Amino acid sequence: MKHNRVILDKKSPKAVKEYFEKAGTKIVETMTIDSLYLAISSHPDIQICKITDDIFVAAPQVYDYYKETLPDCLILKGESALNGTYPYDIAYNVAINGKIAFHTKKYTDPVIRKICEENAITIFDVKQGYSRCNVAFIQGGIITSDSSIYRVANENGIDVLKIENDPAILLETFPYGFIGGASGMIDEKTWAICGDIHCHKNCKEILTFCEKHKTSIKCLYDGHISDIGSILYF
Repeated sequence: MKHNRVILDKKSPKAVKEYFEKAGTKIVETMTIDSLYLAISSHPDIQICKITDDIFVAAPQVYDYYKETLPDCLILKGESALNGTYPYDIAYNVAINGKIAFHTKKYTDPVIRKICEENAITIFDVKQGYSRCNVAFIQGGIITSDSSIYRVANENGIDVLKIENDPAILLETFPYGFIGGASGMIDEKTWAICGDIHCHKNCKEILTFCEKHKTSIKCLYDGHISDIGSILYF
């Protein structure tokens, strides 16, 4: 990890942006894709997929923007245009970390599938199409509220904590957001969350799981947790 850049939703809370600015992290703000519904129209994990720190696959609508904004990275143009609602908005919402990934494979953008194959990344097929939203990677384990991701992770020897869906994670117009969309690793041992983890009903279990995996939690501000479409560090 380089830890000097982050892709953030342009509508992220001011406190989140201020934290990264003070840390000397370059912020790359997302674009808005008008063909998507408002709540996720500028979410990074909807419009661009991070394969590695140097390789990304972007939706056609935002490809030119990211290619210009990140000239030193390999930005590949996906084949799937984002449009409307599920499942036409999930092609790039693939949860990838190291050599493992989770997604509903029949909806995964073909370019992502090809690059994963070339880089020996295994995509585990799950029912949850919003996989990146629903997976929080920490050092040595994952946290999710999705039953299919939990089951597949368990079957493949991945240490996983299953939590409840909680209205404490805000996502406009929806009853709740997801833990992956509200967080991201900011270095090998630190997991940042947009809000106060103590607001979550499974806070105790989350703290214990992170302690088990020697991962510290950085709450970026006090109060409610916000699903901002993931914190994409590189």
